[in-house]
Amino acid sequence: MRKINDRAGFENSVQRSVNVKKNVLYSVVLKAAGIALSFFTLPLTLHYLNAVEYGVWITLFSIMNWINMLDVGIGLGLRNKLAEAVAMHDNDSARIYISTGFFSILGIGSLLLLFIVVSVRCIDMQIVFNTSDIDPNELSLAILSTGVFVVISFVLSIINQIYYAYQKAAIPGLISVVNGALLLLIIYILTFQEKHSLVCFVYGFGFSILLSKIIFIIAFFYKHIDMIPSFSHLHLCRLKEITNLGLKFFIIQLCCIVGFGFSNILITQLLGPEYVRTYDVIFKIFNFSVMVQNLILTPLWSAYTEAYAKGDYKWIKRAFLKTCHISVLIVFVMLFVALFLDDVLYVWLSMKFVYDKWLIIGMIVYHTLSLFAGNYCMILNGIGRLNIQMIAWIIAALLIIPLAYVFTIILMMNIEGIIWSLSISMLILLCALSYDVTMLFRKW
Repeated sequence: MRKINDRAGFENSVQRSVNVKKNVLYSVVLKAAGIALSFFTLPLTLHYLNAVEYGVWITLFSIMNWINMLDVGIGLGLRNKLAEAVAMHDNDSARIYISTGFFSILGIGSLLLLFIVVSVRCIDMQIVFNTSDIDPNELSLAILSTGVFVVISFVLSIINQIYYAYQKAAIPGLISVVNGALLLLIIYILTFQEKHSLVCFVYGFGFSILLSKIIFIIAFFYKHIDMIPSFSHLHLCRLKEITNLGLKFFIIQLCCIVGFGFSNILITQLLGPEYVRTYDVIFKIFNFSVMVQNLILTPLWSAYTEAYAKGDYKWIKRAFLKTCHISVLIVFVMLFVALFLDDVLYVWLSMKFVYDKWLIIGMIVYHTLSLFAGNYCMILNGIGRLNIQMIAWIIAALLIIPLAYVFTIILMMNIEGIIWSLSISMLILLCALSYDVTMLFRKW
């Protein structure tokens, strides 16, 4: 009996590794396609929108993107619970989790949409975005339209967590590629129009992001008709199971919003929206490192969940060490890119950017810390060990805004102060995560 169990465990371990490798391979191909699409999309966007419009759009998108993190952790909690149900072939529980998660997020989305409508009608958005260069009516319409599209996308994004739970992590990447292709096509068409409008750009963004999700929602439930959400499978007791874990995810996500997702807002308020463009473009170039690593880490989340549920701790340790080795390689690539940054910017965008060397150094430091923090986060997220991580996120988030103010205003470091405030906070987070994982490994 022991030999049979050992053989089954070995076969599960091998199959898990094969699934992860397949998803990583597919994700690499899809991400390469996504990067290629972004390569062409960004220059078109920069030429379609002027500096102020681009700064407003990026700031607006950053704010609206926070909505994806305001599901009270239901999405990520659903991902873990659904992954466990799928691993145990418990279809009844799987449908209950999907139905409960969907209708719960739909309720939250409705409240968020109401909040956006009231905010746009009651608040002077020109003050919020620190600009008078855009007509107030056009600005309000752009914000309201973006809000509607993002909220609907927020509800539909549950399909990503479902695919992740089924260990089909490459599919969300494919959704992103379809979205990118549609957006590129729409922006390309818009550039031929005589009148350039932020509102038209927003409509193009909304059409692409919604259509791409709807296509894959139909595809999934066509193959899994028995998983279609229904009110009869809405069990509030299961919602408690999801949110017990999901609430901690929500707190972590909220800290990401307040802290690490606040950089464009800080630049807009402290310096002006015209400063956002340089920071955002350079950040996007170095952020390729995190994007590449996420190709590897994303399939590992549910794989870690499955391995932990089956007690395969050795596999978790091996996978973690491999991700650390890959992070080191990515850092060297990032350093190589930094050496030729001016050439990259000019060839890619046909534009010259003025920046300080400390901005580049700060970008390298921040993204290096983010790479290794991501390795630790993925294990802790996959097994649901979140207490220390949650406290560390809270501390890091609380430090970012005062540090940014000191560096940017008092020390007059300009936009360089933003990235260095992020780096210091990320260092604190990394120390806490590494400690927690080290203690965990010692128990195994």
